Amino acid sequence: MAKTLLVLRHGKAEPAGNVDKADFDRELTARGESNSLVIGDYISSNGITPELIISSQAARAIGTARNVASRCGDPEIEESEFMYGAYSTDLLDIITGLDDAIKTVMLVGHNPALENLVDELTDSYETVLKTCSLAILKTTKKSWADLMHGDFKTIAIQNPRDFDPTP
Repeated sequence: MAKTLLVLRHGKAEPAGNVDKADFDRELTARGESNSLVIGDYISSNGITPELIISSQAARAIGTARNVASRCGDPEIEESEFMYGAYSTDLLDIITGLDDAIKTVMLVGHNPALENLVDELTDSYETVLKTCSLAILKTTKKSWADLMHGDFKTIAIQNPRDFDPTP
């Protein structure tokens, strides 16, 4: 059974320098909330709903994950302590440890790790994921554990600003 990996950068968050919070605790802005709901609608309407969402525990990432999940059937959300400050190799370790019964999974996290992961999995090295951008990747591999660099093809990179007018 082919596998689909959805890679989603968290939505727009409160500015780091303008809030009295640690980076980890920055919440989504109104645009971040809106964009994440739009991406959830996009996922649902295109039939690529994840069976599992794995999210960074940072407030802006988990907020994004919850909004997306609310629009596409409320799949299980697993909060990973390893995704905040992760490297692409850490994310690959998470993916290769997945149960093969899962066909579609979504990662919600942070750059540069997400862009680097997509680049490595697709051998593209040109990926740009703006806030709340979604990369849709597919592989013909049947087992998550067998994944290696270059095993995925990029189906689309969707930016919510293409169809969400929220400033």
